[in-house]
Amino acid sequence: MTIASSSPPGQARPLLRSPLRRRNLRGRVLLAISIALLVLFLAEPTRTSLAAGALLVLAGEGLRLWATGHLLKTERLAVSGPYRFLRHPLYAGTLLIVSGLILASGSGLARWALPLGLVHFFFYYLPYKERTETRRLQERHGAAFADYRAAVPAILPRLTAWDAGGFSEHWRFSRVVENDELGTAVAALLYLSALALKTL
Repeated sequence: MTIASSSPPGQARPLLRSPLRRRNLRGRVLLAISIALLVLFLAEPTRTSLAAGALLVLAGEGLRLWATGHLLKTERLAVSGPYRFLRHPLYAGTLLIVSGLILASGSGLARWALPLGLVHFFFYYLPYKERTETRRLQERHGAAFADYRAAVPAILPRLTAWDAGGFSEHWRFSRVVENDELGTAVAALLYLSALALKTL
């Protein structure tokens, strides 16, 4: 599923795109940023909470980097890399990152923010994404997606890789850039760094 680059022909896409793009100025995104800044302001991290949270953040970002290196939007169904184990590795990675950042913020915040975040994720965000993506992928890929969906769970990974019938797609850094994942990685790192400064 190759992505048409928004860069002019012959010009390489920058590794990081501006965070002030129109898609980042929508209400839901601005609300999420506001909540993240509020949590950062209220955070009372310790070295222990920071270390535990950082492990989850690294695991989540590692999963997202693995997935975006295999993700080819619009033209082909992504069934290689982590997509052999779960259909939504990007959402699973996001769950780990957000949970890690909340945990890193200290136990006082984590006691109420983590349960609220998990309720939001499992009862609103994931069902909504599952409905919209299933409909879109079913329309685009038909029986191929139906077979894939029946064999691969949404968020809790299979123990063994799903056999994509010999299809193999290699991880590519260029796809990570095309899918704008480096911005997510930098944002998570900056947030952890800000929390680390509060422990000094």
